Amino acid sequence: MNRLLTLCTLLFPLALRAQTPSAYNLTVHVVGSSIGEECAGHACEHSQNLRVTIDGQKYELQSDTLLAKGVIALGDYPGRLITDEHKPTKEFTREYTLQFPDGSTRNFQVIGVTE
Repeated sequence: MNRLLTLCTLLFPLALRAQTPSAYNLTVHVVGSSIGEECAGHACEHSQNLRVTIDGQKYELQSDTLLAKGVIALGDYPGRLITDEHKPTKEFTREYTLQFPDGSTRNFQVIGVTE
C-alpha cells in the first residue's frame, strides 16, 4: 500500500504538468538573423534582427540590446505573443517573447511584415 501511495504521489504532479498548456504556445521559425548597429556621436545602439515565420506569416523582428549579443542560430524556437494592438488604419504593433534552449527569453518587436 505504501508503494502505491508513493507512486501516486510521484506521478500526480507530472500528470498535472502535462495538462497545463505551455506559456510558449507558438513556434517561431527563424530563417534569417543579423546584428544591427546605429551610432550617433560616441554612443552606439545594437539590435538583434530576425526574419521569422509565425503561423505561416513572415515577419521581421527586432530586439534592442546594449551590447551585441551575437547572431541567433536558425531554427525553431518556442514563442508567445505579448502584445497585439490594431488601429482602425490597419496599422498594428505586436511583440513576441522567444525562449532559447538554455531557458532564457528575449522580447522582439515586429518591425516588418511580408507575404
